[in-house]
Amino acid sequence: MKRIFTVLLVLVLAGGMVFAAGGKQAGGGGGLGDYPNKPIRCIVPFAPGGGTDTFVRALLKYVNPTLAHPIAVVNIEGASGLVGTMEFYNGPNDGYTILGQAVDLVVGYTLSKQSQIPLWTELPAICWPGIDYQGTFASKQSGFKTIEDLVAYAKANPGKLSYGTVGARNINNRNAVQTLDGLGITELVTIVPYDNGGQIRTALLGGQIQACQASVGDFNTLITSGDAVPLVLVSDKRTNLAPNVPTSVEKGLKDLTALIPRGFYAAKGTDPAIIKFLEEKFKAAVENPEFVAEITKLFTDPIFIPGADAQRRCQEMYNQFKPYFDQF
Repeated sequence: MKRIFTVLLVLVLAGGMVFAAGGKQAGGGGGLGDYPNKPIRCIVPFAPGGGTDTFVRALLKYVNPTLAHPIAVVNIEGASGLVGTMEFYNGPNDGYTILGQAVDLVVGYTLSKQSQIPLWTELPAICWPGIDYQGTFASKQSGFKTIEDLVAYAKANPGKLSYGTVGARNINNRNAVQTLDGLGITELVTIVPYDNGGQIRTALLGGQIQACQASVGDFNTLITSGDAVPLVLVSDKRTNLAPNVPTSVEKGLKDLTALIPRGFYAAKGTDPAIIKFLEEKFKAAVENPEFVAEITKLFTDPIFIPGADAQRRCQEMYNQFKPYFDQF
């Protein structure tokens, strides 16, 4: 009887060890298990067709064939991306929901106090797979060919130039105000905030505004068609994507430099093994020559910044923009 009890005890202990090992692999203890064993949701906090949405969908075309289950885009718009971002923040951290977002907005929500939660530190970055540019665009109907044309019109017609921005207190708006300040026409221009890039495109085409501050990614189709004229890009050097467009630094706006990374985020508490797995999948897609060719046509520079480096660069972005937001 004693021998039988001992054998049973050994079996129970062995079974418990196997169960514990299996549980660690499948759960949040550092193993992938069979991940992903169902489709992954990627929240894009804007309407379909905007710069972020277009970029995310273009990249996922090259990521999804490498996965057992695809990543599907879910658009949740509102409040310049904050509604969808907060829904993601408050969602599960099992690796089956990720976020595709413009990095400047993730940082900007904290700076502008739209969110009391420091999202840019709370949400672990998976990677930055692309860089967009912001700039000043004019409608074809305005007749502006250069930034000097816009300045001359504003000075000759005080209050008549309507200038659109995405949001009212974010980095896009900061770039707009700093551009207008540097040009000496802030008091002569009416700034009109919109919720997203799609609304700005519609307003520019419809004549509600003559110019705007927006991302090149949001305006790639209008640039190609000639309906939007890029007057200046916020950068310290010209990009091969638009080699004839002058930079903010060239125009004397030396303190105005801000690239706009596109990023992917995991939820706080997501297993690091899952984050690393997704990072590697995104990296392979970004290095695909077909993706490079496709995204270049959308006026976005393909890059790859891994998650850990992206977190450090977010800190640098926060430090760069904090003095501006502290003025409010």
